[in-house]
Amino acid sequence: MKLPLLLIILVLLLTPAYIYADDMPTVLIGIVSDATTGIQIQGATVEIHNDTLTITTTTRRQQYVKVDSQGYHEGYYAIEMSPGTYDVTLSASGYITQTKTVTIVIETFAYLDFDLQPIDSEPPTVTIQSPTNNTYYTNSIDLSFSTSDTGGISWTGYSLNDAPIETSSNTTLDGLTDGQNHITIYANDTSNNIQASTVYFSIDTTPPLVTVNSPSNGSTINILDNAIIGSVSDEFDINEITLRLNEILLDSWSTGGSLNKKVVYTPDSWNTINITATDINGNTATRLIQVYVLRVKNTKSIEAKINQILMADFQEEAKTVIEFVSKKEAIIFINATVSTNAADLNATPLTSANGLAENQTSLDTLIMYDVSGVDAATDLSWILINISYDDSDLDRNGDGIADINENALMLYWYCEDPALCPDKQRWFPINKGGGLIIKGGPEVFDTGVNTEKNYIWANISHFSKYGLVGEVLVSEEENTETTSGGGGGGGGSASLKPTFLEKWKDKVIDSDEIVNILEYTTSTFKIKYTVDPRLAAVYSAKGKSVVSKNTADLIFTRTSALSVNPKGDVFELASKFVLEKYGGPKKVVIARGDLEADSIAASTFANLIGAPILLVKPDEIPYATQKVLEKYQVYLSEMYIIGGPAAVSKGVEDELRMYCLNCRTFERIWGKTRYETSIEVAKMVMGLKNTGAVMITDGQNPVVYSASLAFIYDAPIVYVDQHSPKSVDDFIAEQGFETVGRLYYSES
Repeated sequence: MKLPLLLIILVLLLTPAYIYADDMPTVLIGIVSDATTGIQIQGATVEIHNDTLTITTTTRRQQYVKVDSQGYHEGYYAIEMSPGTYDVTLSASGYITQTKTVTIVIETFAYLDFDLQPIDSEPPTVTIQSPTNNTYYTNSIDLSFSTSDTGGISWTGYSLNDAPIETSSNTTLDGLTDGQNHITIYANDTSNNIQASTVYFSIDTTPPLVTVNSPSNGSTINILDNAIIGSVSDEFDINEITLRLNEILLDSWSTGGSLNKKVVYTPDSWNTINITATDINGNTATRLIQVYVLRVKNTKSIEAKINQILMADFQEEAKTVIEFVSKKEAIIFINATVSTNAADLNATPLTSANGLAENQTSLDTLIMYDVSGVDAATDLSWILINISYDDSDLDRNGDGIADINENALMLYWYCEDPALCPDKQRWFPINKGGGLIIKGGPEVFDTGVNTEKNYIWANISHFSKYGLVGEVLVSEEENTETTSGGGGGGGGSASLKPTFLEKWKDKVIDSDEIVNILEYTTSTFKIKYTVDPRLAAVYSAKGKSVVSKNTADLIFTRTSALSVNPKGDVFELASKFVLEKYGGPKKVVIARGDLEADSIAASTFANLIGAPILLVKPDEIPYATQKVLEKYQVYLSEMYIIGGPAAVSKGVEDELRMYCLNCRTFERIWGKTRYETSIEVAKMVMGLKNTGAVMITDGQNPVVYSASLAFIYDAPIVYVDQHSPKSVDDFIAEQGFETVGRLYYSES
């Protein structure tokens, strides 16, 4: 700006005296101001130079005229110069240095003002309008942003997913990849201040992944292969999945993951499965599967009415009959496939390695039930399955004599769901008394055996795979064992009866002949037990040949049989034996353990119903017995107490009842004396199986091996001596037994 004349005069008057000479001086005069505010800057450095000269001074503060409230004017400089052309550089703290060129003429005033720009330390502002923090279902998005800065913007640019910066203004982002993305906008002002702003966004142009593992497209399946198995997944959330069969909507849901849906196909035709999945961004995928559906030979179609008892008879095809009640009207297809090979049913073998109890064997009847048209778990009120068996199923060695305990036949259920059986696929017994087989598995309402019509039945909650299992009366292992176990069969198998005993039919077995029988059994089965008499029934009920020490000494002189003589507390020994030899018994017999009379009398009855004998004290349940009952209580459906209140007190009876809360039978079998108790038990035996044989022994001192002989003949044991009442003699006379064993120690 031009200096006013008055100011020039004042400057000249105030300039040091040496400036004034005879000649007019040559002077460079200027004011330095803040370019933003217009305020003069005091203390700025003025550097004047050319090729031969450099002068440095500073702007001053001089009271030359009242131009503001203070009466001061700041920020001027005045320098006497030689004529010439000079570069004048002004610098001040906090300002951008500025240089100008001036030409000075002799004896003149040269004017050169400076407006210095303050140094800019504030970065620009950056605002991103697009993209925003959202998900886009396109690979092309507009990039829109704005910037501002007081000093001006030098350049702008962006970095996509940490790539090198590209200088750019608003543009379009093409070729974006699916998934998470981020973009950073940069702005640089004229003072080289940089600001960055980042926004995260997602791209989703990929539809959900629909996978169908079964059935495969173009395949031929049977009508019971009705499970559609696969999965639906998406990087983002699923909005909807629909399942259609032959263009009919069957189901819809909104959660991805595994897919396992059962459908009702139209048989003998092509069926089209349509699974469509849409994610939250509108991407859609459809999987079409076409399958040809065949009827299965063992499939029956039933028109179900609500609450009507329905039957599917597969007796000829699969040895089974099914009864059920439906909660809704529907066309139901039921298939029953029977096989002797578990692999045919996609199951592991029914063996001890896969859950079978030690004393049981598979009868090679495995049945798989499949149903479509309803959900068996929710749409059926109850299901009753009957599986038939015949004499050949009970005769394992084909000799015409049963070696399977018919009364102990049962079903096993196959668990193939990894969620229920995470360790391995295996079989589980179906026990009487109801309840879940395992947590999450089928519920059993009851089960049993009809020995008159030769079928085993189970009332269950849904269909699955089942196997028929029997209890071996005498296993091959016991027939050849030489180090442990015992002789004799189970369930009174006639195959153990020596053929030479037939000559004693209709006769009484005398003592010498009894020794011959015991010789036969011990030499044939190699092992016999010489036990505390109180344990005799526990062992005999499981088919072990048991004799007293005196009898053993007699037989050992005539055979090479080995002897096993368990010793210890009788209650602990009995409990240990039961745990080792019985899997999950549904029935149990309770007898006093301080005396052997009641337990020996009950040994045949226990064997025929497949029940172990557990021992108690008259007024107490020993700890060892309690532990067995605690383990077996979930299986128990029947409990029998042998003897009157003097043998097993009412208090013990009440405690025992607590272990059998779900039992359908809780019964005490007893008479006023041990003699009458033996008759009541004999009646129970003969009601199960009457072979025309009876073992008679001393009620005060019963012969230990009477239990073993009774086992061989499926015979009841009756106590007779000088103390027995007349009713005992009358009972024996009335029955007309064909084979009578009179067993007394005096005859041994």
